[in-house]
Amino acid sequence: MSSHGLRVQIKRVEAGALLVVITTSACTSAPSTPVNPPAPTSTSPTASTSSAAGRTYTSDRLGYRIRLPLDWDVHLAFLDWELGVAPTPGSPYVDTLAPPVLHPSIMVGRQQRPSGETLSEWLVQLQKTESITYTGCTPPTAEPDTSLGSEPAKSFSLHCPSDTPDAVGVQVLAMHGHFGYALTCYDPTWGATRKDELVKQCREWSTSFTYLPA
Repeated sequence: MSSHGLRVQIKRVEAGALLVVITTSACTSAPSTPVNPPAPTSTSPTASTSSAAGRTYTSDRLGYRIRLPLDWDVHLAFLDWELGVAPTPGSPYVDTLAPPVLHPSIMVGRQQRPSGETLSEWLVQLQKTESITYTGCTPPTAEPDTSLGSEPAKSFSLHCPSDTPDAVGVQVLAMHGHFGYALTCYDPTWGATRKDELVKQCREWSTSFTYLPA
């Protein structure tokens, strides 16, 4: 993990590239009348279209799905998230979901936990091992309880001035089966005075979060 807050350079993972090939065929005889080319059509989405458009991302590895804006990329986790590791954007311990400008971003990670462990007990372990706290960030501030998928969740906010003066994050944590899940929203440019707005936005993003069948 970075010892200086949450900010980490993310390598953009392109979801795909659209290649449009326009071909023309030569005719053996010219048309008797000129053919006017079609009027250009704007491909820029309207505000209502862009806000309504989206796609569903499914992580078989971490066992969840979530609705994302169309232009967001996914940087996949490939290492197990363990106690003692505080995830950062682009780290191999979490899926990082972000737009082309790389912020705001959503990080999703999970840890396998002992059978019967409660959310409160897991939170104690996370805090004790500094797995959800960051050097250069304020201690997490408790936000009103919420939910993640079908499970009750705890929520925290934090300010990370060592990244930028405007860097803020929101954490949502829940237990599902033998796993603890953490969804973190982070933006280095959001604005410390607008923390409550990121709390609200993070909850809106997390409403589409669901767990895959075991």
